[in-house]
Amino acid sequence: MSLLPVLDKRKEEFLNKDDVFFFHGLGKPNRVSYSERGRKSFYYYLTPGEQCTPQTGKTQCLIIEFEALGSARMIYLRSL
Repeated sequence: MSLLPVLDKRKEEFLNKDDVFFFHGLGKPNRVSYSERGRKSFYYYLTPGEQCTPQTGKTQCLIIEFEALGSARMIYLRSL
């Protein structure tokens, strides 16, 4: 959570970075999803939520979406 202000302030700088950059900087994502044409998304859960036991409700999640070639195209927060 403490990295969110930095990420928000420097968001444009992090776009087009590859997935290895985020993996080394933020660690292993809590979840990775793959979609059509080789695109993927990293999910970093910021607060306990449905993914935890016992379930505590919605969670804040940092989502980084990557193009097929591995560069970040979108970075955003979402409640899941």
